[in-house]
Amino acid sequence: MVAPFSGRLGLKQVYMGQDLQAGTAVVSLQAVDSLKVNFNIPQKWLNQVKPGYIVNVTTRQGETVSGEVIATAAEIDPMTRNLTVQARIPNAEQSLLPGLAVDVEVELPNPQTVLAVPATAILFAPYGDTVFVVEDNNGQQVVRQQFVRLGESRGDYVAVEAGLQAGQRIVRAGGFKLFNGMPVVEGKNPEPALSLNPQPNDA
Repeated sequence: MVAPFSGRLGLKQVYMGQDLQAGTAVVSLQAVDSLKVNFNIPQKWLNQVKPGYIVNVTTRQGETVSGEVIATAAEIDPMTRNLTVQARIPNAEQSLLPGLAVDVEVELPNPQTVLAVPATAILFAPYGDTVFVVEDNNGQQVVRQQFVRLGESRGDYVAVEAGLQAGQRIVRAGGFKLFNGMPVVEGKNPEPALSLNPQPNDA
C-alpha cells in the first residue's frame, strides 16, 4: 500500500500479528513541510485581513516563522462573531508539528498610529475609565483625574482614542491611591519592563 503523499509517520496504533478490519487506523501520516494555521479575528477586521498578507507565527518556545494568509471563511461565526482566517507556514526544518499552540500576528500594509499607555495606568469604573495626569502647579507636581476613551489592548498596553494628548505625563500605576490636586513626586525605583507580547514565567 502506498500513501497518497509523503510525510512524517507518528506512533503506530497496532501491534505485530493483530487482525485488522477495514478502516482501522494503523499510523498517523502528516505532511509537515508546509503547515496551515487557522485563527480567528473579530468581525470588525473583516475587510482588513486579506490573502497575501504576511503572518508571523510564534511558538510558546519563542520561535517565530513567517508565512502568508491564503484564505478566509465565507461566513462569520454567529456565536462568536469572529471570522476564521487560514495561513500557510513553511516548515522545511520540520520544527513545527500539527496541533501546536501558537500566537499569530498579521502584518497590515497600512499600520495605524495610536497613543498607547500602560494598562496599569487605567482606572476602570462603570461611569467611565480614567487616568491621572501629572501637571505643574506653581512648581509643584500635582495630579488631575482625566476621563479617557479606550481602544484596543495589546500586551501590557491600551490604546487611548480620546482624553489624552501625546506628551502628557500620567501616573503609571497606583492611581487608586490618588485624588485630584494631590502632590506627587516621581519614584526612583526602576519600572518593570512593558511588552506588546509579554511572556510571563510559569509558576
